[in-house]
Amino acid sequence: MGLCFEDPSDIKSFFAALEQLFQLRCSGINEWLRTIRNIVRFRDHALQPEIVSKGRLENIISGLLRSLEGEVRVSNFAQIYNNCILAILYLLKRRRYEPDFMTSGDDHYNQRLDNILSALINKRRNELSNRQSEIVSITLRFLRQEASYADLQGIMIEV
Repeated sequence: MGLCFEDPSDIKSFFAALEQLFQLRCSGINEWLRTIRNIVRFRDHALQPEIVSKGRLENIISGLLRSLEGEVRVSNFAQIYNNCILAILYLLKRRRYEPDFMTSGDDHYNQRLDNILSALINKRRNELSNRQSEIVSITLRFLRQEASYADLQGIMIEV
């Protein structure tokens, strides 16, 4: 899913639909999560400001965080959880175009995500697979802008 999206107008339409889906708080969203994960992973141009505005991206991130928090709350560390974590990790590529995207300071989403990831590492690590734990740690380092080349190599193989 998501690999058929190449044209900027199609990707833009997908982001608009996903934003609306999150605003309506629809269920049955795993295929949508898998699609955004693949788009932002494989389509380098997908996060250009001309394709997805900062406001729309913030609404999508809010929806991803809400979904992630829901999965963590019920200790469901399966596909929805994995797709949320990986989509968020790849959404940090927006920093190519907007260097201060989700950086520390007053960014609400940065702090919220940092809290979720830190709690997973410190309190719930034993509930995650080794690979999931590694992805959470790598995502936290990218979020905090502390990631290394080794971290970049570490995300090449998915969960």
